[in-house]
Amino acid sequence: MARRLLNSRRESFGQVVFEPRSVGSAGRIGMGPASVRMTVEWLVPLGETRPITMALHAVAAETRAARGCIGCSVSTDIGKGGAVRYVEDWKTEEDLRQRLQSDTFSLHAQTLLPLLLKHVRAETTQDKEAVELLRRWNYDSRADSAAAAIFEAWFLRLAPTLLEDKLGPTVTRSYERRFTFVTRFVVNMLNNGTSRFCDGCDAIVTAALHDGVATLAGQMGSTVAGWRWDTVHRAVFPHQGLDTVPGLHWLLSRSIPNRGDWSSVNVGAVDVTRPFEQTEIPGYRQIIDLSTANDNRFLASVGQGGHFLSPHYDDLLQKWHDVKHLPMRMDRAAIESHATGRLRLVPPTPSR
Repeated sequence: MARRLLNSRRESFGQVVFEPRSVGSAGRIGMGPASVRMTVEWLVPLGETRPITMALHAVAAETRAARGCIGCSVSTDIGKGGAVRYVEDWKTEEDLRQRLQSDTFSLHAQTLLPLLLKHVRAETTQDKEAVELLRRWNYDSRADSAAAAIFEAWFLRLAPTLLEDKLGPTVTRSYERRFTFVTRFVVNMLNNGTSRFCDGCDAIVTAALHDGVATLAGQMGSTVAGWRWDTVHRAVFPHQGLDTVPGLHWLLSRSIPNRGDWSSVNVGAVDVTRPFEQTEIPGYRQIIDLSTANDNRFLASVGQGGHFLSPHYDDLLQKWHDVKHLPMRMDRAAIESHATGRLRLVPPTPSR
């Protein structure tokens, strides 16, 4: 609810400021030294500061518990006519970078789920448990979220349930992977209340949920509360040439449990032909520092070694998953001091 309110008040958004902090300057009891502070400001009429402030307190509590910032606070400035400030203090810039780029909040779920919940009529015990989890969900498609798994499974069944008997499996399959189109189509259909594709929208929405829950139960068992999104959602990295060769897939290809969905900053779109695998990934991330510090960072997926026996074949996979950036060393001294080896190319001696 808090994130939904803040997103709805985007017109009140003021500015974001990143401020270096000297060690020990945070000055709060029980809080360790901070090196970077992020301040987000909303400019709202004085009479509307309370709901924004309450929403930000909820976000602060979640960030402390789940993200690991060493201090989160909310304040108001009456002198500026209703400025509400949200502050996060972090030990390192890398911690803040990870916080921003590993965000798994699903804008897609925020848009679609409230409408689906209005039309679902769950009947089985499992379906009712799933709906109850979704009603309490904060739209964060975290790895350990059962609700994220339920929503994604539900969404993947909406297009086939709505369209397959009218458009046929081939056309439906080509359409259902266009997630933003499907979302807008379903939102418009449910808002309008009638559609030639939906004689009984409640029944279709309920059937899609039931199919999705049944799929998850087949993979993770009958205990709905114990489901996790990353149990079924894996980022896969098939070897480009030999993945389909019998006996070589396990040796050359890699995969890792993942989080997020197609609408989150840390993207985790699934392949509709192989639910719930993620085959489209952010293969390379880069942060360019335009200050004099020149603290540029990068992150590649899997590894930089092309030979499967190399220690660098897949040594970046966990860092990619955790969004742990690596320094991009540009000056000669830094490169020399951190080199792990040298390759020397010597021209052959001319034959006589």
